[in-house]
Formats: sequence, C-alpha cells, structure tokens
Amino acid sequence: MLIFMIQQKLTLIMKNQWLKELAHRFSSNRREIASFLILIPFIFCVLYSHQIYNFFFDEEDEMIQKKIEVHFLQKDKNSISLEEKVNPNHLKVKDWMKLDFSEEIANRIVNFRLKGGYFYSEADLYAIYDIDKDKVDTLLPYFIFPRRKVHKPKYLSTATTTSYSKMRKKKKNDLKLKKFDPNTVDELTLKQMHLSSYFIKSLINYRSKGGHFYKVEDIYKLYGVDSALYLSLKEYIHIEAEKEEEIVEEKLYINLNTADLEELKQLKGIGDARAQKIKDYRTRLGGSFYKKEQLKEVYGIDSLLFVSLSSQIYVDDGGIKKIHINEASFEQLATHPYLSHKQARWITKYRDQHGKYENIEDLLKIKMITLKDIENILPYLSFR
Repeated sequence: MLIFMIQQKLTLIMKNQWLKELAHRFSSNRREIASFLILIPFIFCVLYSHQIYNFFFDEEDEMIQKKIEVHFLQKDKNSISLEEKVNPNHLKVKDWMKLDFSEEIANRIVNFRLKGGYFYSEADLYAIYDIDKDKVDTLLPYFIFPRRKVHKPKYLSTATTTSYSKMRKKKKNDLKLKKFDPNTVDELTLKQMHLSSYFIKSLINYRSKGGHFYKVEDIYKLYGVDSALYLSLKEYIHIEAEKEEEIVEEKLYINLNTADLEELKQLKGIGDARAQKIKDYRTRLGGSFYKKEQLKEVYGIDSLLFVSLSSQIYVDDGGIKKIHINEASFEQLATHPYLSHKQARWITKYRDQHGKYENIEDLLKIKMITLKDIENILPYLSFR
C-alpha cells in the first residue's frame, strides 16, 4: 500500500511543468529529479534523528530513570537489619542467607512457610530439618514471634454453624464436663457431657484419619474450636502418655527396594497416591534406591514428611541394577530421572564419535554434564 502511494506521488510530481524545465536544465529525466526531492527529507531525518527522538521521548526516559531509582531505594529498605526485632515469618531466602544460614536451609525454611507452616515459637524453628539450633539460639533475642491465631471454619453450613454457636453460648454450668482423654473417649461419653454433635463428629473424624492428640493445645486442630471452647475444656482434658514399650512394638522398618504398595501405605503420611509415586520413581531408577534420602525426590514428599519417615525406612546396599554406559540406547538413558533427553543424546553421540567410555573423566568431557550430575548417576552406571 505504501509503495503504491509513493508511485502515485511520483506520477503527480512528474506531471508538473516546472519539474520538466528543471530536468531539461540539468539534463536529467523527471523520475530521477522526483526521486532526489523525496530523498532529501529522509536524509534530514537521519542526520537529526537524535534531536527528534529527544524531542518526543525525553519525558519517557525520565520516567524510566525514576522507576529504576525507586526500585533500588525499595531494595535498600528491604535489607535485613538486626537493630530491631523482626518476625521470622516475614523473612525471605536472601534474608536467612544474610543471617549466615546456608541456601539449602534458607529454602527449606521458606518452603515450610509457603506450604502453610508458621513460626509461633523457637520450637517451630527447631523442627526444621538439619537447622543449626545454636544459630537459632543466637538470633532468638532479635526475633519476635506472633501469637497463635484461631481460624474459624470457612465452609460450614448454616445449620452446623448455628448449632455450634449455640453450644459456645452455653454457660459452663450447662455442660456436664468431666475428665476425658480425646484419644480414647467414645461418642456416648461426649454426648453425656452435652457437647455439640458437630464437635463430637469432628473429633471422631480426626481420630479415624490417623490424627492424635499429644498435648492439650492440639484440640485446636479440630474445626470450629475457638478460644472460648478451649478454655472451657482445658481443665478437663487429660492425655495419657504412651508407653515406650508399645511404641517399640508398633514401630515399622521397611526396605524401600522391596516394599510393595500395601507395605508402603503402612507408613504414616503415605496413602495410595504417594505409595504409587514411590513405586513408579523406584522403577524409573532401575528398580532400587541406593540411599533413603532419594525419597525426597519423589513428588509430594517434602523434608518434613521425610524426617518423620526416616526412622521407619532403610535401603539395602546390594541389588542396584546398573546401566552399561557403552551399550545403553538413547531411550534407556533418557528415561532415567538423573539424565535429561539432551544429556542422553549427547552421551550416545559422543560414544559414536569417540568410542567407548573408560571412566568418569570421559563423561565430564561432555559440557552438558556437570560433576553434580555424575555424583547422582554414578551408582547406576557401569563402564564395563
């Protein structure tokens, strides 16, 4: 369209009489003169392009510069300082690293927060796997922990909410309370104490799903329990300590390399879905784990769950199925979780071009494979 308009403009210019005289005087045809006249504005724009740009876009550059300055000012304000007390729940990964924690521990702390965890006391910080408790003790004077909040249930029907609110409005004398253990009390006893049917149902369901009360404050785990109800029940809740002998008898010890789905589901926190994921990941590894820490690589198993499982699982040393690096196909290598498709393709190409791999150094000649990749995959490789 633009070329067509320029051609029409050239045709009109060439029809002008004065252009004919000018072409005759300079012994040039009309098309050459018209092209020269159109070229003059383009030359002008090129020569003065910097001035034209500053005239139209100077304000936009100033706005961009101001945004950059504001960004760096805010960054300075967010820098961690221990001159005043800080809430550990508000610290980011970089802030924990500035407090002399490793990047792994810093990520572990922040992941705990992102998954819904909250630090109400130093005990919650100590629960982070592999954290340096001495460092935490040093920083405690600079931390301020929030009070535990009581969250009201969001998805209660009108009927249950009304009936439960009526129970909270009852005077202490209306409830016939007596000492009870929430881990063993039956439904009939709770009804005799005139407790709400919703509270009774919530407690029974919590226990049926594997829940356990270890201290009086655990009653807050039940939906709808607020501070008023907690204070009413607090002095009547009596939790019996478990006998150590019983715990030892019930303790599991499962071999990850031989356990089937039913055995895996016996582990606390492992259901049908997670058990299947563990089995599938074990198959991708070639049929066996070489250390139990590999369980953290299974999707859905975080550090907190692994800590609770580590005392119940083990891995035998023998029986690891090796991959013969000099014979394995691209498909065999690409399906292993420690190698990407690109790395598998480069391994086979390098082998085709340079011959068999003799040792680890030959693998490190491939730029896409790092020393960390070698450390992960080495127990599964054979150079024979």
